[in-house]
Amino acid sequence: MLRRSRLKIFLIVSLTCLMLLVTVLSYIFTATRDTLLADAYGAMRWVLADIDYGIYYGVPLGAPRPMGILFMNPDGTLDEEDSIVDRINIVPEGGSYEELMATLMQYDGEPTQYKDGDSTYLFRYRALEDGRTIILLVNIDRTMRAMRTFRQNAVVASAVAMGVLMAPSIVFADWVIRPIERAKKKQQDFFAAASHDLRTPLTVILANVGLLNRLECADPAFDQCRDNIQAEAEQMKHMIKTMLDNLSFEAIASSSSRLVKEDIDFGALVLQNVCSFESLFHCSGRELRHDIAENIWIHGNGGDLERVIGILLDNAIKYSDDGSGTFVRLRQLNARTVQLDVHSVSEPMDEQTLSDIFLAFYRADPSRSDRDSYGLGLPTAKNILALHGGKLWATAGDHENVFHISLPGIEPPHV
Repeated sequence: MLRRSRLKIFLIVSLTCLMLLVTVLSYIFTATRDTLLADAYGAMRWVLADIDYGIYYGVPLGAPRPMGILFMNPDGTLDEEDSIVDRINIVPEGGSYEELMATLMQYDGEPTQYKDGDSTYLFRYRALEDGRTIILLVNIDRTMRAMRTFRQNAVVASAVAMGVLMAPSIVFADWVIRPIERAKKKQQDFFAAASHDLRTPLTVILANVGLLNRLECADPAFDQCRDNIQAEAEQMKHMIKTMLDNLSFEAIASSSSRLVKEDIDFGALVLQNVCSFESLFHCSGRELRHDIAENIWIHGNGGDLERVIGILLDNAIKYSDDGSGTFVRLRQLNARTVQLDVHSVSEPMDEQTLSDIFLAFYRADPSRSDRDSYGLGLPTAKNILALHGGKLWATAGDHENVFHISLPGIEPPHV
């Protein structure tokens, strides 16, 4: 859980820095583009201002870019006398200025871009009082090349900046999580110490109650007090077990260390656990059947996997119908996967419950609290299997619920 929180903080910080960087670079890009295009807009305004005052000197002397001025007569032809076209090369071979002007007149009169081959022009046009139309063209290839270079440099700079900021982001995430980790460790230490200190005197109390059960006393109050002590002691024992289960669940969920693993005969391990549970099923009035394939091997921690199998079989006793049977099947799906299925006869769970039962402290039927369950078994089993590269999921069928385990298989050792 803490590892996930650390990753979230790191991603939030990184994305925030990236958004700020993109915002700043976008602003710089826009401001730079407007600055580079300012002289083109200025040259256009200059020519139009001269015409408004009734004078026309052609291309302004300060125009730093290739600029063309086209005058179109009312009949759509080019007025070659006033037009200045020698400073631009925009008409393709075989074309005409008349065709060009007709194309440009399809655009809005406000300044816009026109691309011709590899060249890009900023142009605008205006209708004059004498019936002609003036079209202004400014070559902005230099500006476009500069902006392409700016974009490329911005991408490189952003990548470098994110790489540089990654280390501080990791340090910041660790700094934020570290106090939580210390508090969590103290909490776990407290639970462990409290559970141990409470369990020792509780064992003595239950042992003495057992001795009292052998004594005969005519006073009914004695029997009542003895039964009360035993009931309260059993309840306390259950609370301590819950505390230890909770502590174990959190330790597994946050474990980042590697498990001690070895090659295991998984078929023999499953069979051993099934045999140990047969008496419990028999005492509860239920039947336990199995079909366990032989010579199935995996690489894992035997103790943790025994715990997973025990959780599933214990749940089968608690939640299957009275007098029903549970069927355990182990098979080799393929060379790399083995699967264990535990079928229990009970009311089929709905789709939402099939997902929620793997959440910590979730119980499908909270009203049945006498079943000594606090909703930690299945989440613990799922975390253990995740550390083994396996999966745990549940499905529902015709009046049955099935829990499935898949684990990576290995080749059996050669004898």
